[in-house]
Amino acid sequence: MEGAYKDGLLKGKFYLPMVAWPRHQEALRNQFTIAVQDMVVGKMTPEQVAKSLDSKLQEMEKK
Repeated sequence: MEGAYKDGLLKGKFYLPMVAWPRHQEALRNQFTIAVQDMVVGKMTPEQVAKSLDSKLQEMEKK
């Protein structure tokens, strides 16, 4: 995980195809933005970010 952070994120080498998410794009995009901001300031770990997206998707699927 540290390699992905140092060699990917910090160097601007990442690809997140949010436009390819087949459903609930707007809700997932909002959740992602909030969670990544929380990760940057130390409130969440990368694992928690991923889990929050999974939770948001489950929430949206119930609607």
